[in-house]
Amino acid sequence: MPEAKSRWEVGTIGMTNQPHDDGMDEILALWGRAEVIGPLGGGNRNTVLEIRIGQRRLAARKSRRNRASLDWEIALLDHLAGHGLRVPVPVAALDGRRHIDGVVVQT
Repeated sequence: MPEAKSRWEVGTIGMTNQPHDDGMDEILALWGRAEVIGPLGGGNRNTVLEIRIGQRRLAARKSRRNRASLDWEIALLDHLAGHGLRVPVPVAALDGRRHIDGVVVQT
């Protein structure tokens, strides 16, 4: 029996035939040359991928939350980090946005 191929393969977004997931590849390109490493476990409601941009290992999450909810979440993370808690830090896209179409990239 032939071996099943993984849905996710390492590659550079926009440069190879990457699997599509809710348009995440096009959106992640707005952060720069993003390389998808693969899916991260544990996400029940969101697609969560490990990505690499340059030498940085990051997580990209596609959320179904609305814009206001994501703004609130990011503001909360900023507040907690500002008070010394270790939390994921949102990484801004090349144009400065901290989330785009439900996609958030974090440390």
